[in-house]
Amino acid sequence: LRWELNAEADRVLGEPGQLKGVVINLMLNALDAQPDGGELLVQSVLRTGEDPGRGGPVLELRFRDQGTGVPADIQDRIFEPFFTTKGGGSGIGLAVVSQTVRDHGGDVFLAERTRVAQGAEFVVRLPLAAVVLERAPGQIEARVAPWMEEVGGPDRS
Repeated sequence: LRWELNAEADRVLGEPGQLKGVVINLMLNALDAQPDGGELLVQSVLRTGEDPGRGGPVLELRFRDQGTGVPADIQDRIFEPFFTTKGGGSGIGLAVVSQTVRDHGGDVFLAERTRVAQGAEFVVRLPLAAVVLERAPGQIEARVAPWMEEVGGPDRS
């Protein structure tokens, strides 16, 4: 396991347990894809201008393994509920990952790889949370930055 956490900021608004589940699921899938060993690289980077709907920056998390990769003929189906290539798998892991990330105003996708058998790379993009503190005499008020006001899903105010 190798970490390259280079995002200058990494705060997102959301349910910590659900987001932790996203990370764990993607890490476990990467380990399953490398039964004989290999490296799992987890990267974070801050991207600006990547969230056109809200105009704000996003936290990008990348999970890159050295497994066999995802065959081209099934790449469009991997986020479908109950679709699995694992014997004994339920096929709900990536579907839950996808729904959770969407519920948090982000997206998840399989990055395109240039060569066969180079492994897989999943990318999660979540809108960066910017909490603005306004100080009035005797009072502190926190509000969400404008690009976060239109995020769908659970109330994040």
